Amino acid sequence: MSNTPTIIIADDDMTIRLVVAEALRQEGWNIAEAVDLPELNTLINNGVGDVVVTDVLMPGGNSLKVLPDMISLRPDLPFIVMSAHNTLST
Repeated sequence: MSNTPTIIIADDDMTIRLVVAEALRQEGWNIAEAVDLPELNTLINNGVGDVVVTDVLMPGGNSLKVLPDMISLRPDLPFIVMSAHNTLST
């Protein structure tokens, strides 16, 4: 079992997930991946991950809308939210 922290990469775009995950793996991080909000919620509920990097818009909803719920489940879990949509709301 590794003591290296695990970063959850949550994005429905396989290419983005692959690029981000591989870059982080090359730096020595453990990676868990989620393709939608339900999968991300399962990982968080199961205690997986030390940091979350998530897209805003994914199947299952908008991560910004459920972020407060995820933070309440794991208040010490840092979240990094990213989006290819450059609008004021995101």
